[in-house]
Amino acid sequence: MVSRPGSVAIAVIAFWTMDARYLHLERCYVKLHEALAAGEPVEPFDLDYRSYSAGAGSACRIAWSWSVSTFYGSLLVVMVALLAYLAT
Repeated sequence: MVSRPGSVAIAVIAFWTMDARYLHLERCYVKLHEALAAGEPVEPFDLDYRSYSAGAGSACRIAWSWSVSTFYGSLLVVMVALLAYLAT
């Protein structure tokens, strides 16, 4: 049995946050690739994504997208239900 149920919730929220951050970075690099494919002037071998960050959406918005929030939200719901069942 989990001795500290809060630690499980913190771990799920931490992975939720990291996943949203990496999805945000992925979208930034996709925008960089689209600019390069469209023929926009991009410095060769430049991987600076910050100038494309505005068009990629925020990490918070990505965290609450249907796919990410459904996955991590269901993990939290199952965790709470399991802990409630084990507490009885």
